[in-house]
Amino acid sequence: MKPPLPKGYSPSHILTYRKCKYKFLLAYIYKAPVKTTFQPLLTGSDIHEDISKGLFVSEDPNMQRMLTVAHNFLSNMPENPIFETNFEDVNNPGILKELFLICHSLLLLMFIGSMKG
Repeated sequence: MKPPLPKGYSPSHILTYRKCKYKFLLAYIYKAPVKTTFQPLLTGSDIHEDISKGLFVSEDPNMQRMLTVAHNFLSNMPENPIFETNFEDVNNPGILKELFLICHSLLLLMFIGSMKG
């Protein structure tokens, strides 16, 4: 019996698939548990889980800052930001990818900064 496919694909899903199809299968299809004590990975997973559930409130001030950045970013996205295009399309929404990368980088920098102090 095949397990159900994920309902949607995040950038993390796609990057994992492109890097290693087997890791994608284990992580997102079979949901094999990953055991780690690396705090940035744990915090990032918690943030992604909260965002996927639409939860943007946390008692932890550092997580709240990251959730607020994510909420603001998602609130300003167009209604349907993803559609098929190619590099020749003059209306290519490549800027959305850049904005996502900037947002993700800001979240990472905020997290690293919170770990120092």
